[in-house]
Amino acid sequence: MIALWEETHRLRANDFDARMQWKPSAVLDLFQSAAGVHADSLHIGFSDMLKRDLLWVLVRVRYEVVATPPLYSLIRIRTWPLAPGGLSGKRDYLVTDLDGNVLLRGTSDWVFIHAGTRKLTPARDVYPPDTEYCKERALLTRTGKVPDFAPEGAPFLVTPHYCEEDMNGHVNNTRYADFALNALSPGEEERIAALQVDFRKEVMPGETLSLFTRREEGRALVRGEGPEGECRFACDVTWA
Repeated sequence: MIALWEETHRLRANDFDARMQWKPSAVLDLFQSAAGVHADSLHIGFSDMLKRDLLWVLVRVRYEVVATPPLYSLIRIRTWPLAPGGLSGKRDYLVTDLDGNVLLRGTSDWVFIHAGTRKLTPARDVYPPDTEYCKERALLTRTGKVPDFAPEGAPFLVTPHYCEEDMNGHVNNTRYADFALNALSPGEEERIAALQVDFRKEVMPGETLSLFTRREEGRALVRGEGPEGECRFACDVTWA
């Protein structure tokens, strides 16, 4: 059987912002939840991986908006891993309404590390050997690294605490999108067409991040730096 997961989900009021746009953190939370349930069904979820002293580490996630669904509507998310190569693996996401109309397309890059040594483990050693992989791609465009940039103005400071911490003990990946959007404070006419987050180094609760931003034509870039000035994450937003 091909490794593919599909489930139906009802959108909630707090999945939307004040302008009735789908919040990036809600999209990433949907991706994370579906991927986690699918991984559990393949016996490579959080608990099963810990028994092998392994951890999933998200390196990059990107999604592109096709249409915004209505409040409280039912949607269907479909997710699948691609055949792993080397030290990394990819997982794609396709979100539709119940009639099959596409709402979102997404993709993510992962690596796998040993919980104790923090050394990388080849992705092909993680999945069950009899796994059949779907060859379909949700996004046809190549996903590259968020570029570096010269920031504009003073940094926006944020200090995540208890509510941002996940079961790995660091700030959950879905929260970085909120940090970036708060730093950008989008204008009334700025609607997200695509969003990408690159995760460079984990952030621990209580650490203060300095978020630097730059706006270009139809685009905004955000870089989050830790207390020592090292880049912890980068975000690239394309406006519709």
